[in-house]
Amino acid sequence: MYQILALLEDQALLNQLQVWLNGSYTVIQPHRDRPVDVLFDVGIVDETTMARLQPEIQSRKQAEHPVALPFLLLTSRESIRNGSWQQWPLVDDFMTLPFDPAELQTRLGLLLKNRRASMTADAERQQTLAFLRRNEELMGYVAQNMPVMLNAWGENRSFVFWNQECERVTGYSAEEIVNNPCAMELLYPDRAYREAMMAEWEARNGEYRDWEWQLTTRDGTVKTIAWSSLASQFPILGWATWGVGVDVTERKAAQAAEHNARTLAEALRNTATTLTSTLKLDDVFDRILENVGRVVPHDAANVMLLDGDTAFVVRGRGYERLGMEQYARNWRVPLDQTFALRQIVKTRQPMIVPDMRHTLWKGVQDMESIRSIVSAPICWQDEVIGFITLNSTTPDFFTPVDADTLQAFAEQSAIAIQNARLYEKAHLLAAYEERQRLARDLHDAVSQSLFSASIITEALPRQMDSHPDLVKERLTTLHRLMRGALAETRTLLLELRPNDMAKMDIGPLLTQFVEGVQSRKNIWVETVIENQPQLGLNVKKALYRIAQEALNNVLKHAHATQASVSLKKQDRQIVLTIADNGRGFNSAQVAPSSMGLEIMRERAREIGAELSVHSQLGQGTEVTVIWTES
Repeated sequence: MYQILALLEDQALLNQLQVWLNGSYTVIQPHRDRPVDVLFDVGIVDETTMARLQPEIQSRKQAEHPVALPFLLLTSRESIRNGSWQQWPLVDDFMTLPFDPAELQTRLGLLLKNRRASMTADAERQQTLAFLRRNEELMGYVAQNMPVMLNAWGENRSFVFWNQECERVTGYSAEEIVNNPCAMELLYPDRAYREAMMAEWEARNGEYRDWEWQLTTRDGTVKTIAWSSLASQFPILGWATWGVGVDVTERKAAQAAEHNARTLAEALRNTATTLTSTLKLDDVFDRILENVGRVVPHDAANVMLLDGDTAFVVRGRGYERLGMEQYARNWRVPLDQTFALRQIVKTRQPMIVPDMRHTLWKGVQDMESIRSIVSAPICWQDEVIGFITLNSTTPDFFTPVDADTLQAFAEQSAIAIQNARLYEKAHLLAAYEERQRLARDLHDAVSQSLFSASIITEALPRQMDSHPDLVKERLTTLHRLMRGALAETRTLLLELRPNDMAKMDIGPLLTQFVEGVQSRKNIWVETVIENQPQLGLNVKKALYRIAQEALNNVLKHAHATQASVSLKKQDRQIVLTIADNGRGFNSAQVAPSSMGLEIMRERAREIGAELSVHSQLGQGTEVTVIWTES
């Protein structure tokens, strides 16, 4: 029973209040020395008592916050007229004397309802805080025990986190590294190297991936650690920057040994195999640049193609490290402005530029860091169609042997490029038509669900405080929309990869499709799968397509509010039933080919199944397919 604290000077009014509230509430009187230091749910106070106990009441309400502790003020009509009751900001509601007992009950009920709501909200907040604390503990455990090195800097560039893998790799404990202003000197004792790497770190603005540092361990061993920064992607409070590292020392040694052991003949043979394994033009360019590094060492490389009398870069690698990203992506130059390329086209032979400071390579801007170049023509049917060009920051780096090797590689590349061009042209129209169809499907299904979900997500923070009782309902709707969008996406992926259907049973296929249907239409669809059968691909595909067609007919024509999809195995028979409570139709007045009926019958005939359709006006429709195992 709820406790009502009566803070009233008028004893007669107090007695009358006890009579009116008896049986519904417990009316308690204040302690003489500590008037509000008792457990109660609502306080009833008059103006005299409020004036006297205002500090104590304020303190008690603050102690209960964020749970509401309401007070009801009993005042006079005169106070209402002159507005003196407004001097009491601690009052949640007021009533004028004399008052109606029924109204008093109503006012108390509303105040108690607000108190209960605030208690529920506070409990949910506490639950959420506990959940977040637990997650924080779990994340700390994961970070500490993950199998890669993880460390973090604070604002003063001292380490604030050093996990167990860091301890294992370096031999330094967290106690020795965390908050140690000399930690970097321990890990990178060579001052010149340390300052150079920190300068590059500044230049990269703390952004890097697989950046290799030479770290010195406690026992003096130098290890290569590939560091990747994650701070900008996943900022963490208290960590100014952080990243993960992998000890690649053994891998680097193995790669160096493998590279030194590989012969030129093996490299060219592997290159030929790789280039002919793909017909996608972009992949061909990427693989050309990927494999050319296995043939001839260099700092940067690009593939150029000819468009009339203009050469343009289609792929580049390594220029980011040289501050030449724009050149690698967008550089175009007329042949008449570049003697070297013009000479290569004329002779169909590779060319070496030993020193760019004394170059005939005119027309190239912002290439101060590149000192030497070797370029070979890519020829097809005695016509130069492009170039492979390698750059080095070292003068006189390339040799005639490098030029001959690059030429052999370019000849193999020409075949791959030409095949990829023909393949790309052959599939361009088909790809365009497929994109158009998928765009329509995405708009009709997934995009509408995601749009609705985004609207709900934007509204939830505003409703958290003002309408907490609606949040759970909105979250349920959001969950339904997201599940439906996921189901629709998976259904579209099945359209893109039909072979994936062979990996799924018929039950999950139907359930996934139904979830997508319910997310975009206001209809309840029940799915019943009993004794799920193991079906061959042709039977499974036919039953799935029939169910799709039948449900689509329900959505387009039936105006139904409920539907069901049932799949049952009865002895040697598989029975698929799709039913709805829609408006139905007169079978005698509907052509056999209407509403996809003929399509469903054809699919049933293909697998030797029987299909029947039963419908009456106003009583819905039922489609049944019966397939018997042979």
